[in-house]
Amino acid sequence: MVVAIDPGHGGYDEGIVYNSPDGNRISEKNVDLALALAMAADLRAGGAKVFLLRQADRYLGIYQRTRIASARRPALFLSVHLSSTAAFHIYVSLMPQAPVPPTPVPQAPPAPAAGTGAAATNTTAGQTGSLSGSSGQPTPQQQALRNYYQYRFRQRPYLPQSRDFASALEQSVTQAFPGKNVSYMEIPLPILDAMACPAVLLECPGPQFMDYTDPATVSGIARAVAGAIMTYGKE
Repeated sequence: MVVAIDPGHGGYDEGIVYNSPDGNRISEKNVDLALALAMAADLRAGGAKVFLLRQADRYLGIYQRTRIASARRPALFLSVHLSSTAAFHIYVSLMPQAPVPPTPVPQAPPAPAAGTGAAATNTTAGQTGSLSGSSGQPTPQQQALRNYYQYRFRQRPYLPQSRDFASALEQSVTQAFPGKNVSYMEIPLPILDAMACPAVLLECPGPQFMDYTDPATVSGIARAVAGAIMTYGKE
């Protein structure tokens, strides 16, 4: 089972930044990466194959992340973030009930009828020129829109498995941190919507609520997540 782990943020995108009372500046991007590295180590120790979308402090946009992850065809995708609250939040994609119809591809303008003259040809071209090129192919803007919808609904067939994984993760984190609230929600998230595999986003409590400078905190979360993934993989 190949597991893709996505440490949130990176580069100039720091995510949540917390200035602790003792003067430490804690950036979410660094905590996300530390958690992801610890999760990957635990999973590999258990025999799973893991790849991280980033292993250093670099910026990746959502489209880059989906392309990198999709190219590896993972069996499971987990995005790791921090919350601004004291709770763990587990998110699964929310898909509309009815599929969105495909974006129409404009056709080439019809040839002018005999005797219509140049004026009619110019009128037709004026009507379609802003939509497509002379070959009838979509413009770059239209192609970008088609790509968006193509990625937007890739998660739909995998929603039941995503919910199963989220349930396993919720149980594991609740057992590991009995004093913490663990919530579950389905919301539209582009990074999850675009994944063609079971996909979940985990937000851990904010740095003002958990001490991520303590290695025991990071390893505790990593063990809980790795345990959930291994449990899910055996089902």
